[in-house]
Amino acid sequence: MDVQEAAGASEAGRMPAENERQPGRGTPPGRPKPENQLKSSTKQKTVGINRSFLINTFFPLFNRFFQELNLKPVLSERVDPNGIDQRNAPFCYPVELAHGLMADLLARDPDYLFLPHIRSIKITDDATSSCTCPFVQGEPYYLRSTFPEAERRPILSPVFEFSQGFAANQEVFTELARQLGADPRRAEAALESAIADQQAFRDDLKEMGRQALAELEQDPESTAVVLFGRPYNSYVREANKGIPAKFSSRGIRIIPVDMLPFEDEPLDGDMNMYWAMGRMIMKAARFVKNHPQLYGTYVTNFSCGPDSFLLTYFRDMMGSKPSLTLELDSHTADAGLETRIEAFLDIVRYYRQIQKTVASADTAAGTTTPTAHPGATAGTADFKPATVEMQGKNLGIRRADGSWVPMTDPRVKVVLPAMGRFGTDLVAAAFRRRGIRAEALPPADEEALKLGRGNSSCKECLPLQTTIGTMLQYLQKHRPKGEITAYFMATTDGPCRFGQYHVFAGRTIARHRIPDAAVLSLSSTNSYGGLGNSFTLAAWRAIVIGDLLNEIWSTILTGAVDKEEGEAILWREQRALAQVID
Repeated sequence: MDVQEAAGASEAGRMPAENERQPGRGTPPGRPKPENQLKSSTKQKTVGINRSFLINTFFPLFNRFFQELNLKPVLSERVDPNGIDQRNAPFCYPVELAHGLMADLLARDPDYLFLPHIRSIKITDDATSSCTCPFVQGEPYYLRSTFPEAERRPILSPVFEFSQGFAANQEVFTELARQLGADPRRAEAALESAIADQQAFRDDLKEMGRQALAELEQDPESTAVVLFGRPYNSYVREANKGIPAKFSSRGIRIIPVDMLPFEDEPLDGDMNMYWAMGRMIMKAARFVKNHPQLYGTYVTNFSCGPDSFLLTYFRDMMGSKPSLTLELDSHTADAGLETRIEAFLDIVRYYRQIQKTVASADTAAGTTTPTAHPGATAGTADFKPATVEMQGKNLGIRRADGSWVPMTDPRVKVVLPAMGRFGTDLVAAAFRRRGIRAEALPPADEEALKLGRGNSSCKECLPLQTTIGTMLQYLQKHRPKGEITAYFMATTDGPCRFGQYHVFAGRTIARHRIPDAAVLSLSSTNSYGGLGNSFTLAAWRAIVIGDLLNEIWSTILTGAVDKEEGEAILWREQRALAQVID
């Protein structure tokens, strides 16, 4: 891959050859050819850009910005296996590639290194949070640690928040210009030109998508495959194992997901989709689900944290419609990919034949075969789970029959999964001090772990499996008859997967059709359920004290003369703290 090809990178991230990155052929009308984009004087200072992660998305922006400041962008061009070998920990495949590309970039000896920290990106206007993966955000830091020789030249690692648009980062770009020795006053005009390039390129992509869909829909018998994934794993030829070419060589039109008009597609209100790429994938999945000629192929990587949840949501969204998931790493065999793609295309063909048969039968009978709502968990279309709901300033549970029960009702109990040996009991005590029955569930045993694994893909983090297991164990085996249960699960807005736990728990309850069980998540967004500052502070103290007690417990186990007596004293003090936690 050379710099010229990189200049034609997709907005959502492709820098492969032309026939891999677009549904048509050639350069879009009105756009300069790639070879004209990086012409520069050999006397210019160079800025090294690692061709990894979101550089595949924002290359037009950064390329034009640096050029406007009379600097020459230099991209890494090959994955150096020696660089991959230098990584300090086992990472996902895209991070491995980032190391290999970084080694190649350093060999080109640029005057500056540009390793941006991109915290968030804008996908749609309806997102309250739109963050990037922790490994994407952490790239500047682990690469500097792995390659100390990088410090021989200035390293530029500005922190960008693109969720509010590029112009909102004017101060960051101005400081970047200053660090590059350019007149900061030129930064504003340079950024305007850079934004124009990025927007024009995005417009080109969307136009390609519109043209591809229009051509597809002219022939109702034809189909197309939509390539789902990230810009750096599904569109980059070093990472995608030639998957786009494998489809196109079979005469199948392939459309990158970012070319679809997915922006107005709704997401389920409980999804809490704070990952920017996850938001794009889920919206596009709904579009593909509802389009009779589109079928999805999802390119993912082993150990991808967000995809451990997104894949489950994606498959739920697709329902009975065929889709293909290809999980890649450096050891993925080409023959296996060929076999799976062939099988997938066969399934699509048979699925369409069945759909035609059903449609013909419906026409003859004058009926319509019902279809599931896109996004509905299998088997839950006619089930209405209980939900947590505020009435005025009071927190309660809305039951399936429509009745509302306050949280202080004696029939209601809050159950908390074990999230620490000492702290969970203290949080339960904070609820009880507010007049709410609460119980801390015991730590997961072998049975609970099996339950959790049986109700997850096992790709999620282990605490998800143990908390889901103990929840099901309680609801299915230990819950008293007539109890209305609020399962407490904390939440966050990313980038950690923890913010998906309560979503997964709610879907698990719905899938098992468990009545009178709702998920309770408290945050600043819902004003902590109106429980007031006294509860919020008590719960915070419980978490902090629980962590401190855990440290003390570890010290007792390693250093106490009489460990049993030490533990007995610790538990006695913990119970005393529970009485005064508020």
